[in-house]
Amino acid sequence: MRSSIAAGIGALTGVLSAASVHFLTIGTFPGIVLFGTCIGANSTDGCSGLTLSIYLGPGLIFGVIFGIALERGFRLGRSGTALFALASLLGNTVAVMAAVNIFQLLQPLFDNTELPVDAVTGLVAGAIGGGLLGGAAAALLPELRWGRLLAAGTGLGLLLPLALDEHLLGSAGPYIFYALWQGGFAAALATARRID
Repeated sequence: MRSSIAAGIGALTGVLSAASVHFLTIGTFPGIVLFGTCIGANSTDGCSGLTLSIYLGPGLIFGVIFGIALERGFRLGRSGTALFALASLLGNTVAVMAAVNIFQLLQPLFDNTELPVDAVTGLVAGAIGGGLLGGAAAALLPELRWGRLLAAGTGLGLLLPLALDEHLLGSAGPYIFYALWQGGFAAALATARRID
């Protein structure tokens, strides 16, 4: 699959992902307390999560649509496509969980300056999500280089301020962020084959 086609498919899934986050309010992800630490958003009401669509929508949309593209371009097979979609869902969910907690941890350290907090949060969450999905993709398609996918997810994570800082792009920010992240990661998937 050509990287430009992959990037276009990924950008499309990114726009659909942002729309799912924006328009589908399907409940709240539960906050989890592990070893006395809230894995979620700390609030006056205790430990809670964000809107469920943020955790599930982007990973599921990218996983299903790009998984189908991988099935055709890489001969992944139906079970591989389903596993890729599941890995995408899990990778996004874990990345969002990490981002929420990293943001809360870093915000007081940076004197509530949003841009560096958002960027560092995105860097780490992008590494987690991209690393998990890249690892799963490399397990399903051994010819893929996991390190390239990890690097792509990490670097693209630096774009998180586009989604979180309303002063930068307003309500278009999440659409631009998801289109760039998913388009960039899709292009990395398309070009991550080992050359022997």
